[in-house]
Amino acid sequence: MVSGSVESRISHPVIPTNHPARRRLPKSNAGFLNLEAVVAISILALVMLPLAYSSFHEAKTVCAATYRDAVAMEILDGENGSARGRRMAELSRGAP
Repeated sequence: MVSGSVESRISHPVIPTNHPARRRLPKSNAGFLNLEAVVAISILALVMLPLAYSSFHEAKTVCAATYRDAVAMEILDGENGSARGRRMAELSRGAP
């Protein structure tokens, strides 16, 4: 197993020493990135919460309607089954 950092095992550094990505941020800008991330996440949450609520409410409405349809179909199947049973009883007694 090879030990050491990645940069010590390659012939040239991945990011040169004088590259702007390697420079240290001034102390005045040290917390700006954290603040920007907090603001971005807050905006995202403010936009997504109403969308999530409306989506949940719509799904709840669709589920309730589907449940009512299923209950109605069960009632109709039961009524249809009892009517079929009465008709079979009449046929077995010889009614036309």
